[in-house]
Amino acid sequence: MLFQSHSLLLFSSLIPAAFPLGLQIGRDNWKIIADSQHAGNEAQKAIDGDRNTFWHSEYAPNAPLPHNVVVDMGEFHLVDGISILPRQDNFNNGNIGQHLVQLSGDGKTWGRPVALGQYRNDKGVKETSFVRKVARYVKITAVTEAQNAQNPWTSIAELNIHQVADPFINSQGFTFTADSEETARENGRASNLNDNLPYTIWHTNWSGNAPAHPHYLTINQNKRGLVGGIQYVPRQGIGAINQPENGRIGRYRIESSNDGQNWNTVKTGTWADDDTNKAAFWPAINVQYIRLVALSEAGNRGPWTSAGDVQLMFGSSLADHKAPSASLGVWSHTVDFPLVPAAAANLYDGAADEILVWSAFANDQFFQFNQGKTQVTIYNSTDSSMTPQEIANTQHDMFCPGLSMDSTGRFIVTGGNDAAKTSIYDPRTNQWQKGAEMNVPRGYQSSATLSNGNVFTLGGSWSGGHEVDKDGEVYNIKSNTWTKLPGARVAPTMTHDHGGRYRSDNHQWFFAWSNGNILHAGPSAAMNWIGTSGQGSINGAGNRAQDGDSMNGIAAMYDAPAGKILTAGGAANYQGDNAHARAHIITINGVGKNPSVQRIGDMKNARGFHTSVVLPDGTVIVLGGQTHVEPFTDTYAVTTPELFNPRDNSWTVLNSNAVPRTYHSTSLLLKDGSIFSAGGGLCGNCATNHFDGEVFLPPYLVNSDGTTKTRPVITSINGDSFAVGSQIQIKTDSAVTSIALMRLGSVTHTVNTDQRRIPFTVSGTSQTITIPNDPGVALPGYYYVFALNAAGVPSIARVVQITFTQQAAASSETLPTLQVLHTMPEPAPETSITDFLNVTMLTDLLPPLDDSLTHLTSIFKDVFDKREGQE
Repeated sequence: MLFQSHSLLLFSSLIPAAFPLGLQIGRDNWKIIADSQHAGNEAQKAIDGDRNTFWHSEYAPNAPLPHNVVVDMGEFHLVDGISILPRQDNFNNGNIGQHLVQLSGDGKTWGRPVALGQYRNDKGVKETSFVRKVARYVKITAVTEAQNAQNPWTSIAELNIHQVADPFINSQGFTFTADSEETARENGRASNLNDNLPYTIWHTNWSGNAPAHPHYLTINQNKRGLVGGIQYVPRQGIGAINQPENGRIGRYRIESSNDGQNWNTVKTGTWADDDTNKAAFWPAINVQYIRLVALSEAGNRGPWTSAGDVQLMFGSSLADHKAPSASLGVWSHTVDFPLVPAAAANLYDGAADEILVWSAFANDQFFQFNQGKTQVTIYNSTDSSMTPQEIANTQHDMFCPGLSMDSTGRFIVTGGNDAAKTSIYDPRTNQWQKGAEMNVPRGYQSSATLSNGNVFTLGGSWSGGHEVDKDGEVYNIKSNTWTKLPGARVAPTMTHDHGGRYRSDNHQWFFAWSNGNILHAGPSAAMNWIGTSGQGSINGAGNRAQDGDSMNGIAAMYDAPAGKILTAGGAANYQGDNAHARAHIITINGVGKNPSVQRIGDMKNARGFHTSVVLPDGTVIVLGGQTHVEPFTDTYAVTTPELFNPRDNSWTVLNSNAVPRTYHSTSLLLKDGSIFSAGGGLCGNCATNHFDGEVFLPPYLVNSDGTTKTRPVITSINGDSFAVGSQIQIKTDSAVTSIALMRLGSVTHTVNTDQRRIPFTVSGTSQTITIPNDPGVALPGYYYVFALNAAGVPSIARVVQITFTQQAAASSETLPTLQVLHTMPEPAPETSITDFLNVTMLTDLLPPLDDSLTHLTSIFKDVFDKREGQE
């Protein structure tokens, strides 16, 4: 038998902060039913602890999709996610693709999904997280199969439901002892479980005559204290995904004692044979000793027992849970993706609200350069359908690129892993085209669409070499050519990062303005005006007040006609540094002039690696980030977004999201005024890969009971394309007080140079607004049109295009003909979740927000009475 030494390995997955999912709930008292099952592949096989058996829907003859399983956990839990192990044989039949997850207190009343989306077609464990909810029943519905949407099958090898961990008890002063320890061939002492080192383990003796089960791990608190649960973290392996590690505990018994001699059983059960965190809970007791008795090895591989970490818990999370206040917004649901969404862009073709997201050459990692392909997905947020694709014909790995929507609405994607490449995506045709290569290879650079319709970029030493300064260049969309701008030097824009040029010219804050000029607002403390005519130019524009370098902070233009920009957060260095909470308002006073800078109140939380979204009412939401910036970790993650209100420059902390959104996260405004926040990680087989997004309903959308507010409706607009300086006539079904034009966004690595807001004050039900005649303010491209009533509630947006005047024409008709290399199919109608649920919008199903245990007890009193009668 081969054993792997763990003494030199660091497994961040042992750090609780790295796990978005909570602890596995014991399955001993579960009941599971399925809408369809094949003889020999019954639903019970999905919770039997055997990864080699599986539930399968009926296939002789075929039962049509959708298929579902419903789990009755037997009691209420504070649930925050599920995990699904697909079948582990040589077939992928039944692997779940499009899906949804619903919760219930009585098994009859099912509200809106807490999660939905599409899983990737592989053998790895699929994890779905969502905002914590009290529930007893969980329903998983498969709408399509992952390997082929036309196949009618569904299968699951192992299904686990996860709950929020109770507060851990500080183990300082505790003593950990065991009946057996390996000390000859590795350090497998029980005391390792209390050394605060994530890479050490306890392992029973294996180098000699390995003793048989049971094995005993005793925790002596050295005084009495309240204990209501235990967390068991299996040892973490370094082999292939899902390769079992010896000693995982299967059947177990938990015992308590006050003298270390006389023991009472408080819990029994069986844990699954995987490496996820496990837990057991019982009514809290005042006790000195807790003993974990391992009765079997989960995979029956031998007589061993091992643990990576064991912690005691108070056991109060369920009883203490209070439903979040709707006045601070509602996290509606999670969206699972077949990739990590490290970049995203709003699409605009048709009535649907679609988002393009992508990762890198692989769906979960970026580590190899020059792979010449990218994993992408179109997500339709209106009906929750999606289409995954691999884009290879442009020969471009588009991880960490420059990203801008040009004046005609095409997305210009530059550099990244394939550092010189340019790829162009046209949402109107769903076509990918290959653009001219840049003169300077770049990665982690920013780009910005100019007032003349072309695209500027600068910096980007992360990829393509960092030996020389990467000065500016501009892409001419009419001629498909890149032109160097040697006068637009990168040096004045660089931060003083301890990583040098490799880090100091990354993720610039660019704001296109009049006559082809750009305000460089950061992240360096020094600001600059960049000119793009002739050879290019750069001139200092003062400092951002007393702010220092703020790499991986945010900058957002929330009032374009007034030249107002919010900046917030960041750190002096790209990584290994504390972030700050400082915030400023920058006001553009004209090209070449130093902008005004006002220091305002700090955010409530320091942040780096966060993102921002400008809302149609002029507020700005800041999401995610870390208080201490360290790529590919969720340690120090901030999960509470904050809302900036420019009316009084205040910050409001909103309700927490489910999943940490740190390095490589994204966020965008959606057509219905909600927020899409997604991604994080992209680091291979790591604990911080987040194959999901979340949808947030800001406070302006929800009533106090969590239902959606009544919106104004835009009944007509006098066209779909308008030149700068022209008028738009808008009619609504009820009186509105403001109109907002919101330029569609594109985002990666904290940067969204496309988003900007143009507000108008109006009244009544028939409005005429005049677009600013400066294309540096009303930057040509596609915009959402929102109408807001006196309460600040936005309509669902219409989409219009803002163009140049007839004399300045840069339109799609004048663009060069480029070879079409890939056409993205639209999401298939059969994958529509809203059609399956028979609703127009998911928020139509929004249940009452109060999901506290007390509230559910009153609603489902008969369930509790029946359960208590059985006990």
